[in-house]
Amino acid sequence: MVHDPDFWNSLRVTLTYTGLVIVVAIGVGLFTAMLFNRSFRFRGVARAALMLPWAFPEVPVVMLFIWVVNVQFGVINYLVRWIPGVTENPKWLQTPALAMGIVVMVAAWKAFPFYSLVILAALQSVPQELYEAAKVDGASSSQLFLHITIPGIRSTLELLVVLALIFSFKQFNIIYLMTGGGPQLATETIVMRIYNVAFRFYDYSYGAAIAVGGLIFSLAIAIAFVILQARREREFA
Repeated sequence: MVHDPDFWNSLRVTLTYTGLVIVVAIGVGLFTAMLFNRSFRFRGVARAALMLPWAFPEVPVVMLFIWVVNVQFGVINYLVRWIPGVTENPKWLQTPALAMGIVVMVAAWKAFPFYSLVILAALQSVPQELYEAAKVDGASSSQLFLHITIPGIRSTLELLVVLALIFSFKQFNIIYLMTGGGPQLATETIVMRIYNVAFRFYDYSYGAAIAVGGLIFSLAIAIAFVILQARREREFA
């Protein structure tokens, strides 16, 4: 396994995919949580609608996005053709860089409502008196965000990053249904590598070895989070 270039490629793809999903999903979740933390008309209905992507099963979601990015009659190609200089329909799932982007987009769209809901609960626990006092002292919106909002929900964000790492690391359905790990192994994560080795090439022993390597990687992430939380508790003790 150590000398297998395909294994290291799958690890690189896993880290790339995981990092992009974390940034996009938690970033969009934070933005929507701050938006829904404000009072406006029909906020309850909007919050319920926000949870729909998370509630949809993965199979129909993937089927929907495969239709959206279809080379011949996909909706997204119709919009892309409006861009000056674009004369051909992009092959979204047949081009390595584009395929990774589409898979990340689908995974983030599916996951961000959960992160948004958790962040929203954390935002509502931040004392409003801090914002009012800072506004009296002349703090700007960016200063309120950086010095009150982020510190107030930091522990929640750290937990969500760990959860997103674990969820993204073990993601299988979306990648398998959309690309199967292709094209050119561009979206073959460790989980997809385990499946291909064990159930396509019937090398069960090597697939099990890769699975153990993935388990060690996941445990390292969990241990790092525990150490970080323990250090944070000692700082505030």
